[in-house]
Amino acid sequence: MSGSQPKLRHVFCLEGDWNSDLRAQSSILAGLELVKSINDIDYIYKTCITSEEFYQRLDCLLAGSHTERSKYGKFKIVYLAFHGNEGCLYLSENSEQSIELNDFVERYAGCFSGKIIHFGSCETLNLPEAELRQLLRQLDADALVGYTTEIDFLSSTLVDLLFFEICQAYTTMSAIKSNMFKKYAGLCADLGFVMVHRSS
Repeated sequence: MSGSQPKLRHVFCLEGDWNSDLRAQSSILAGLELVKSINDIDYIYKTCITSEEFYQRLDCLLAGSHTERSKYGKFKIVYLAFHGNEGCLYLSENSEQSIELNDFVERYAGCFSGKIIHFGSCETLNLPEAELRQLLRQLDADALVGYTTEIDFLSSTLVDLLFFEICQAYTTMSAIKSNMFKKYAGLCADLGFVMVHRSS
């Protein structure tokens, strides 16, 4: 345990459409329920398949989360569960609706103070570390987390949930990162898990 027991970091999740087959039931919702039952972590879960829905839901979160006691202040982890590619999120399987990281940063510069942004998507953070650190500074986030490779739904969801659990156990971003890579080194390496964070 690093320092004093941290306050719980609750999760705000946006999830895209993983599969065009209407019979498919892939969703991270069951994983969020599991984490809630084990760690008492609250969550808000919303789906979106258009850029308008994506921005509308994030606008709502950020407008109501300026302080700990504000409407959404306790939701410190922003979990974006979509398809992806280098520097990009795809909101559905056919990738017609996409969010470019540069556009995301331009819209939300300085808006993520006190928050961890976790990109649960293939390759989105497959960028040079210097560029990731610049994005971190521009967004004013505590950390950017995600994957640099093409990921499998089940294994990446497992890593996501393990990460959320570690976020509850440690106060500082450096302790979260070091313990994540120490405890789950093999999984992190296989999936290209990456985390950049503030120095403090």
